[in-house]
Amino acid sequence: MIHVPATVSRVLRRLPALALLTSAALAQEKPAAAPEERVILTPFTVQANSNANRYSASEATSGGRIAVKLSDSTQSVAVITRDLMDDTAALRILEAAVYGVAGVTESTIPNGLDRTTIRGFQTDGQTVDGFYSITQTNLDPVLIDRIEVVKGPNAILAPAGVPGGTVNNVTRRPIFRDFGSVSAEIGNFDSSRLELDFNRVLVPKRLAFRVVGAFQDTEGFANDDKRTRLLMPMLTYRSGGGAEMLLQASFTDWRAQNYLGLPIDPSSGTTNEAKLIAGVDRELNINDNDFRRERRPEVRFLFTAPVNSALSIRLAARHTEFDADFEQSPPGGSTGGGYDPLTGNYVGGVTFASTAPYATTPVTQPRTMARGGTWQTNHRIYTNVQNDYALQWKNDWLSSSTLLGGAFDYYRQNSRDIATSRAAINFDAPAPATYVLGALSNRQDTINYDQQIYANQSAAFLKDRLILNAGYSYTNYDLGVDDLRTNVKYRVSVHKELRAYGAVVKPLPGVSLYYGHSENAQPLAANNIAAGNPPLTEGEQNEFGARFESPSGRYFASVSHYDITQSNYAVPNPGNLVVPAPNPPLPFLLSDRKAKGWEIEARANITDGFAVIGNWTGFTNRDPNNVPFRGNAEHSWALSGSYQFAKTSPLHGLSVWLGANYLSARPGDAASGVTPASTSTAIIPRQPSFYLPSRTLVNLGLTYRVNAHWRAQLSVANLLDEEYLAASLNRFLVWPGAPRNIRLKVTYQF
Repeated sequence: MIHVPATVSRVLRRLPALALLTSAALAQEKPAAAPEERVILTPFTVQANSNANRYSASEATSGGRIAVKLSDSTQSVAVITRDLMDDTAALRILEAAVYGVAGVTESTIPNGLDRTTIRGFQTDGQTVDGFYSITQTNLDPVLIDRIEVVKGPNAILAPAGVPGGTVNNVTRRPIFRDFGSVSAEIGNFDSSRLELDFNRVLVPKRLAFRVVGAFQDTEGFANDDKRTRLLMPMLTYRSGGGAEMLLQASFTDWRAQNYLGLPIDPSSGTTNEAKLIAGVDRELNINDNDFRRERRPEVRFLFTAPVNSALSIRLAARHTEFDADFEQSPPGGSTGGGYDPLTGNYVGGVTFASTAPYATTPVTQPRTMARGGTWQTNHRIYTNVQNDYALQWKNDWLSSSTLLGGAFDYYRQNSRDIATSRAAINFDAPAPATYVLGALSNRQDTINYDQQIYANQSAAFLKDRLILNAGYSYTNYDLGVDDLRTNVKYRVSVHKELRAYGAVVKPLPGVSLYYGHSENAQPLAANNIAAGNPPLTEGEQNEFGARFESPSGRYFASVSHYDITQSNYAVPNPGNLVVPAPNPPLPFLLSDRKAKGWEIEARANITDGFAVIGNWTGFTNRDPNNVPFRGNAEHSWALSGSYQFAKTSPLHGLSVWLGANYLSARPGDAASGVTPASTSTAIIPRQPSFYLPSRTLVNLGLTYRVNAHWRAQLSVANLLDEEYLAASLNRFLVWPGAPRNIRLKVTYQF
């Protein structure tokens, strides 16, 4: 049963100003609007995009709660429009983001956790309408209207977020017009899907209702089953005085086989090209009844209103209580090679002595491997409240925007880990096997509270040719972990002040030069802090760049350079993936990191029917020994274009989308430690034991609108049927890239 904790109730009672301002806003309710009544927008609302480029947006709210023109931001902010999501026929958010945003790339788990890499930093979970959740699922694109990506730390949106950036998914909302659609999709794999989008105006210009949903029961290319059932009904009320209330409820029932791929071939080393284990079909599935599962209800509330001509209020809240669990029992054992003490490189087929002269011994990797892992269950509760006040005014020489706000977050997780085993897998004669439960390895109850206050001031001078911005955030974290296995309790309270500042200069019309500084700090778990680890993962970013946008809005380009330093960055410990798994599980690994690089983004509507979008990035993200991190492609690019045939063309109704995206070679596992040949003056760090080869994927989409009601879309992923390695966790868990996938989606609009 969903309930609001008593602590949350106490916090809500401590917002006396809220009732006053809400009453004032609703008191401005006017009689029924005349047909020509103009909708009043608060600074918390992104205006409808009038940009001539269908892949561009002019504003975003994710940088600091209130809507800011992208050209006026002191931090890189990119927006993926719904048009781009539709053209790419994205099955997950990442598939559209790679074309719209530089530095957002595939990470280490394609089929769960919404795991992505931003500027070289791995991120798990979802941020939806500014609220973060740890989740087993990949967020379904049917729920999303636009995606706003804030690059680098952000002291207001995500003070405890990933230093590489935050992907904020903005949900679809009710609209004050009647429309609807139903869609059905079939294909080679990852299809068998139905979608619904139904919107109705219940009271003209006052009350609107919308529901979106999806049902999918399908398999991946390796016969890994996937099931999605989701529904999101929502209601918007709008007063004549500009107040607006949104109530959303979403229900997700998601289950998928926990497909983890295949081992890498033992001959694959640091310096040669990696390949999957020899003599095995790329589509072999050895994961049997391993699974990921999540059943989740969630309620979200948003209230915005102008109090007077200068002051506006925003109140947002979210509550969810749900179960998420997974089971995995992958293969493991001897890797069939070793690290050269003199170079740190992994070499297949030999092991090395630990003392000079480091003699080699031939070794082979067995074709039969033991299997074991963990069944983990999680019961999670999130309750979040955000309250913001925006004051905006201007005169002949100054435009001022002030944001004051506070946020409260409550998170509770009850987790349990049980060791599992499975019959050994013989890759020459694979046979199904069911996992067997073993001993309890971990059971914890985690309760975290954090309270945040923040302020941001922006001032524009010389008719917006000079913009100065400064922000401040103070967050207090009350952290608790009860180890129910050992009956030990951990309680820690830490706090952190974060700052952001920057400037924008516009020397010419359409040209913006900017500089920004931003910070983040994420607390470790209470038991990790008690074990002697530092309390916070802390980082900061300095960024500068230039943007250009044509007066018509048809053309946009940006170039940026960033430098991020991060201390005590936590990543999952790969030691937990060995067979048998350690009992209890090993804690996260902490490392200092330095990341710096360049990014280019460009969008253009060359003609009314021809739009292109592309990006490029080159960066380094390394540990103190200059070793790259697992899953990081330090060079990537993407380019796509769409062409809609004109009304005068015999092919009117047809549009074509073509895209290509590239990733450079990526470390396939997490390197750690130094070799025995290291000295105090000559450190020889271990390198990643293998690299996923670089790859370029080409995708195609054809859409034909038959009439006002019917539309068909044919999408072809991996058009050239390239064989590639998509992602990996270690030498035993490597995802083969999906082969060519043809899908047909038919939509009826009403």
